[in-house]
Amino acid sequence: MMISAAVALLYGESGQTSLKAILRFSYEPSILIFIAVLLFLGAMTQSAIWPFNRWLNSSLNAPTPVSAIMHAGLVNGGGFLLCRFAPLYAELPSLLTVIFIVGLISALLGTLWKLMQSDVKRMLACSTMSQMGFMVMQCGLGLFPAAITHLCWHGFFKAYLFLASGSAVQEKKIDLGYPPSISVVLLSLMCGVGASFVFALTTHKAIFPSDTTLILLFIPFIAGSQFAMTMLREGSFRRLPVAFITTAAMGGVYGFSVGSIEGILKPMGMMYPQPLNIIHIGALILMLGLWLVILFKPKLDETKKIYTWALRLYVLMLNASQPNPKTVTAHRNHYQYL
Repeated sequence: MMISAAVALLYGESGQTSLKAILRFSYEPSILIFIAVLLFLGAMTQSAIWPFNRWLNSSLNAPTPVSAIMHAGLVNGGGFLLCRFAPLYAELPSLLTVIFIVGLISALLGTLWKLMQSDVKRMLACSTMSQMGFMVMQCGLGLFPAAITHLCWHGFFKAYLFLASGSAVQEKKIDLGYPPSISVVLLSLMCGVGASFVFALTTHKAIFPSDTTLILLFIPFIAGSQFAMTMLREGSFRRLPVAFITTAAMGGVYGFSVGSIEGILKPMGMMYPQPLNIIHIGALILMLGLWLVILFKPKLDETKKIYTWALRLYVLMLNASQPNPKTVTAHRNHYQYL
């Protein structure tokens, strides 16, 4: 309904039915903001961005192959919608900042809820919400081709995870050995820097950009550091060359995919990096800080006191991440066969 209203306003203002003509038309600032907000609300609903995420959690009663198609395809529609109207959003830098904040909130909530789940499919649903939040963040940074790349990679690995979810019970759990030693962390960070450096070279971007591309470089840095840490967790520093080469290769593959999408979409004019502001810097510090907290947090001990407010907050967050009870079939006999 919101998308239909936005399309009606676009046609009423421009009198055009061609998307290219609509994007080239000059709109009144107030009308343009209203249209952009309507489109964004429609994209949030389609991509299960908080607070419009409940429908995604409530769809998990469907067969797993259907969930794989939904999470790898249908839920990506909101991202493609935002990217297709990128020239309109490029004229509204303040709204892009709001979009970035909404995406950040959704990404953090989805990640937190994912850690609370005991059901594999609910865990994957919260992961999808988190990944869609990261996609919206990239749109808010003005890096729309990077958002398209993110959607493509997410579709591949999320479809695989759903189709392989039945074997999750048989998988061997790996003890990551947290908290890691300082030496392992420093060496892992070095590998992350290498991954980010190779990513910058592959995409022909500055090593120390002064715009929102800096946050894009932060992604291979964190991913490379985390991956290297799993290889070095046992303190076997002989694996360092292999870890460094592997993380650099990962940064190169990711950079090649982003650069390829940017090249393909260049005629459409979808790359609008924004100047860095205090919100962008604060988000970087927040994400890095939360990652370090997860790495170095002490393991819970049953003898340690857990505050009542923490328990209440946990229950509140856990309940907020659950699907509608009417959409859950707890027993196979509840299915109605034709």
